[in-house]
Amino acid sequence: MRFNAKVGKSTRATDIQFETGDEISIYASYTDSEEVGTYAQNVRYRFEDNIFITNDNLSYPKSGDDLQFNAVYPYREYTVPEFQFAVKKDQRTHSSYTESDLMTASAIGNKNGTVDLTFNHRLSKVVINISSGNMPAGEQELTVKNVRYIADVNLISNTCYADNDSLCNIIASSNGTNSFKVLLPPQAISQGTVFAEIRIGNKVYEWTADKNVTLNPGVEYTYNINIDEANLLSDWIPIGKAIYTEDLVTAFFSVKNVTYEVEAEQAVENPSLIRLVDPYGAAFPLNAPGDYDTSKKHYMLFNCEDPEGVYMDGYHASGMDWGYGEFTFGCLAYYYMAAKGNSLEEVKAAGYCGTLDENLCITFPAKSMLISMEDYDNGGLYTSNNNGLFKVDLSTTTIAE
Repeated sequence: MRFNAKVGKSTRATDIQFETGDEISIYASYTDSEEVGTYAQNVRYRFEDNIFITNDNLSYPKSGDDLQFNAVYPYREYTVPEFQFAVKKDQRTHSSYTESDLMTASAIGNKNGTVDLTFNHRLSKVVINISSGNMPAGEQELTVKNVRYIADVNLISNTCYADNDSLCNIIASSNGTNSFKVLLPPQAISQGTVFAEIRIGNKVYEWTADKNVTLNPGVEYTYNINIDEANLLSDWIPIGKAIYTEDLVTAFFSVKNVTYEVEAEQAVENPSLIRLVDPYGAAFPLNAPGDYDTSKKHYMLFNCEDPEGVYMDGYHASGMDWGYGEFTFGCLAYYYMAAKGNSLEEVKAAGYCGTLDENLCITFPAKSMLISMEDYDNGGLYTSNNNGLFKVDLSTTTIAE
């Protein structure tokens, strides 16, 4: 069996066609079946010479009956008719962006010819253009915040919805000068939600959705953001080296807790915001060359406005990958505030927050922090700081002054 394929109204990076090496999953069913894959389950097809071919020995039934075909892009090794699809949390590279584009197709075929498949996009594409009367100098990066990254897909009912518990931040792909693009599961964005964080050089801007929006499958949405009207979060100044005791990766790996120095910065306009710079880069004693991304800075941000209610502000990609995709870190306090709508006082009362004590040390209760690896369990969040040893000692920095 061979398949011709084309893409409907496109949101893919290539925008007009499949690329050599792209792979799809093929299911074949008898046309009178109400189930998917009763004749063949999840056969891998690869795009070569403008057609999808397979090395598997898949042929039509001897009866000559027509078959119903369902196809999924990209190929998933364990795809079933009902499955979850996770977009990449970092879509900056060409491959991570295209691999985040879920498409499906269906057709009826028989042994009399090649089957034509027209793929339709199941996710939403968001384009964000930024402008300014005086654009700051420096490298640009845009992160969409407080969005769902996992889609629940059903090939039988032809539905695709966001998993409401899969909240995270996603780094967008470049879309040209002062423009970014990101692929997301269909979902609702509520008015007042902090939706975009824009980093330009040492400046950080935050943009809040000004109305309720429903992101529908296969539709492209464009936002034009004038950063002169956005919320300037802060410039950052270095405050020296903090002493960091690590107890996050121990949730997944049997490694020792290590203590080491990490560069720290403080927000100028809001001094209660403290961030560590590349805590899981070259400074991390358990890393080897190649374990971490050196192309950009990675931060771990703490909101210390209430010393009894400290929380990690957002989900922070670390740039570190030990073979299961990039590590991301967060905390339960932020999760319950962002995903469940709890107040800071409520998460404090529940025991999820950290503290900044009189010795200028940030600590968190055991199992109150979160960890994920992008390619493990769809990047699902797990509790960390299981030993309760996580600590950021700021007494050695100029914050003490």
